[in-house]
Amino acid sequence: MGLLDAFDATWSQARATFGQGTPNQRAAFQESGQRLENLQDTVASARPSTQWTGSAADSYAAANEAHGRVMGNLAQLDRRLAGELSRSAAVVNGGRTGATWLTRSSAPLTT
Repeated sequence: MGLLDAFDATWSQARATFGQGTPNQRAAFQESGQRLENLQDTVASARPSTQWTGSAADSYAAANEAHGRVMGNLAQLDRRLAGELSRSAAVVNGGRTGATWLTRSSAPLTT
């Protein structure tokens, strides 16, 4: 195997690693964070009214607040994940662009 054959095999593997198709961008995942925040608001609105008092109401309120915090934390985590997916998509697109450019640039050497 010559140098150019080895180069071609390496870049073929790189292209296979980066896959095909358009990577998902952040926009595809932005709605879920907002939906989780809406759910947090819905959970918060289900707190006991002033007509319901006592230990059961207090326990329900505490559990309700904990569930609301979980929804808020999930919303934050979801937004962070969307950012990471966006960065990963940029890496894939950059790798594909580099592999394509390098392959095209080296094509005259093989002919």
